Amino acid sequence: MGKKVKISTYSPNSNSSSNPLKLTRKEEIVSVRVIDIILDSDHPKFIEYGGWNSIGTIFFSPVKYPGLKLTKTSLSNAKPLLSNTKLYPLINEIVSVIALASTISIGQDSTEVSLYYFPPTNIWNSQHHNALPDPTVSQEDINEDYELSEIAGFVRRVKDEGTEISLGKTFQEKSNVYPLKPFEGDYILEGRWGNSIRFGSTVPNSTTTWSSSGEPGDPILILRNSEASVAQPGWVPTVESLNIDNSSIYLTSTQQLSKFFPSSTKIAIQSGTDKITAPNQYTKPQILLNSGQLALNSWGDSIFLSSAKFINVAAEESIGLIAKKHIILEGSQIFLGAENSTTQPLILGEDFLDDFAKLLNALDNLADAIKYPTAVGGVVQSLATIAPSFKQSISNLRTNAGLSGTKFSPNPKNCKYISKVTRTL
Repeated sequence: MGKKVKISTYSPNSNSSSNPLKLTRKEEIVSVRVIDIILDSDHPKFIEYGGWNSIGTIFFSPVKYPGLKLTKTSLSNAKPLLSNTKLYPLINEIVSVIALASTISIGQDSTEVSLYYFPPTNIWNSQHHNALPDPTVSQEDINEDYELSEIAGFVRRVKDEGTEISLGKTFQEKSNVYPLKPFEGDYILEGRWGNSIRFGSTVPNSTTTWSSSGEPGDPILILRNSEASVAQPGWVPTVESLNIDNSSIYLTSTQQLSKFFPSSTKIAIQSGTDKITAPNQYTKPQILLNSGQLALNSWGDSIFLSSAKFINVAAEESIGLIAKKHIILEGSQIFLGAENSTTQPLILGEDFLDDFAKLLNALDNLADAIKYPTAVGGVVQSLATIAPSFKQSISNLRTNAGLSGTKFSPNPKNCKYISKVTRTL
């Protein structure tokens, strides 16, 4: 055991030290209870403790000395130890305080130190909160959750969403925030509300939903936000599920996400020997995004979707393409409909209409010619005059259409009117 720590109060308006616990750098870490914390500019001590530099500053009372009476103007304070990781404690959570270098000592040979605190102590082994009732406060309002855990040594088991001790101004305790089940070698980051990042791997013969393929230790990264409620107590660990979690991103290496059930299982590309593999059947590296809605927005420039093989877009209802200028489809073949049933090529409108206009003009001339027929047995000179051009128009249409004989049976190779690329039903 180290030296006993002398407790004193601290007021920023007094001439006392910035180290109210009288700690030195050689002395042990001290556990304290969080009484208040500065999180925004609305806090009454925001300016007094450094403005925006005060964010994360806690006011505390020592756990060792529950009888110590501190007023709001004389609370001991400490700043976060870590600058790049923001894990601020809740009211009544226990943190460990240590004395380290202070800004007061800059530019001078000074022994002045400041107090810094570690992340909250894991009293209940809960990612949701680890607040501990103050023994100096009446126990009448403390729920049996706390009493039973103290007697039996259990992790606190929250059965309702009634917070019996103060956790802050807005924090409301929930009974359905489940901890993640760890597997050997996992590195897990968990928020207080069911959001998490797992740096995991394939774990054979486990309860994971991603270990049915691959070798032990093959990496997987899972980012999950907001787990959905399941039929189990809130203190029982669970694993991520693509079909239950509200939003998630999976970065796989060899894992098969066989228990993923997409909204649409339709695959548009069916021909050829090298076909598309559905996401829940794929066993090579893939990124899978799953949520109630996905939105990709580029506010300044472009969105690129590029694939070495296929891009499959499927919807149970509709797919809309909207552009103020152009919608461009390019390919050696374009099918408007199911690939195996789109046998009809589209008409090339301009070429067809050009020749069709010539035919109509010839028919118009024919109509004029037959207005005034001559005597029976004689040559109708007007008809004879237009006959060659009329015959030529018909021949051009027949040739350009690739027609042979008297029936409509065009030869696709010789028909200039039909598209060689685009087909429809």
